[in-house]
Amino acid sequence: MNEKIGADSFYLAINQQREGPFTYEEVLSKLEKSEIHRETLAWQAGLAEWQKLSSFGIFGIEPSGVEIPPILDSSFPSTLEWLQNSFQKTKLHWGTILLSGLVYLAIEGVFEVPMQLLTTFIDQETIKAHWKSLQALEWPLLVAGMILIFLVLFVLNYVKTLVSVGYQRYILAVIRGESDPWGRMIEGLKGSFLSLLLYLTVATMIILLGFCCFLLPGIYFAVCYSFAPLFIVDQKLSFWEAMETSRRQVHQKWFRVFWYLIVIGFVLFSGVILLVVGLLFTLPMGLVCYLMIYENLLKEEKKAPALSQAMKGYPEVWAANLCVFPGLGTWLAGKTVPGIVQMSGAFIGALMTTYGIAVAFRQWGLLPQAKEWFGLSKEGLIYFVAGLIVIKFFWLWGLWSAWSYKKEIEAKEGDGNRVMEKE
Repeated sequence: MNEKIGADSFYLAINQQREGPFTYEEVLSKLEKSEIHRETLAWQAGLAEWQKLSSFGIFGIEPSGVEIPPILDSSFPSTLEWLQNSFQKTKLHWGTILLSGLVYLAIEGVFEVPMQLLTTFIDQETIKAHWKSLQALEWPLLVAGMILIFLVLFVLNYVKTLVSVGYQRYILAVIRGESDPWGRMIEGLKGSFLSLLLYLTVATMIILLGFCCFLLPGIYFAVCYSFAPLFIVDQKLSFWEAMETSRRQVHQKWFRVFWYLIVIGFVLFSGVILLVVGLLFTLPMGLVCYLMIYENLLKEEKKAPALSQAMKGYPEVWAANLCVFPGLGTWLAGKTVPGIVQMSGAFIGALMTTYGIAVAFRQWGLLPQAKEWFGLSKEGLIYFVAGLIVIKFFWLWGLWSAWSYKKEIEAKEGDGNRVMEKE
């Protein structure tokens, strides 16, 4: 049976379900409470199809008694549609993607070779083979050398990330048909260096922590954060805002995105099977498939209701305390004294653990069981464990501070909404 509504009533598409009818005042109330947003689809008698709320000017269209049309499906495309769309884009721009891809691979190789050479210095087999020579070195020199190697590896990996995401932004401009793709790439990278550095640091730590927790959390976060660099250079988001945007959108369709990434792997592998020559097409195809996933995520994000500025800042507070340094997020949240106390305490704990390791190196043969305790002597073990306990305490305090900050935001926004309702 056909439903009929008047000119002053509206139906809303919420989570792909038709809800309503609502009056003009009820729609405004939902907008104020952020239950819906300007991109929410709405329908009123007299309209042939659903439209965004932002497209409504003056309400009050003459009722025509027409049947309410079906809500347009904004879900992800099917696997076949996604592959067909990616194939058409690849075929249209194949030459540009391939030539620029060869340049990109050559540049990446310049950084990959020294990374592989440096990795051999910290390889387990290399350390075993030269262990006696390493023991003869002074411990400050040994520790400084290891730190330097890890630092150089991190810098090279960071530069590789810049090159990779810059190339992706260039191809994104090509398949979008934007003018001056090189200019778009440079514009995207400009001002994003710090955000990409913080992304690489924080995302790597979260993913590694996830892999340490029975593997599956690591896989989950690795997939969720796959598109954060593109959100940084394409939408100019901060590092954590990009990570949260990527995680939030992927989370809603995680298995679909995970399946798409597996399909991309099959596409690339098929090029290897075809006597490697097939890679000349499957490499561009795989990249375009990845970028088309990003494009769909971006469309979904633009339809989502906007977060308040305070709530946008909360994840950065949480991430800074969790992954960067205890107390840093607390300080960023405006809690100066607790933030300084947490950072100072964590720093003291870090010094204690470092001193414990240094003592262990200096007093290697102090205890017969030293080698069984990861090479730590008795005195070194005491300092090391005590330092870890101190760091753990201030780390948990920092997480509690971040949680309290979120509750403060929710309480303030809740009070604001109640005041608006009374008015």
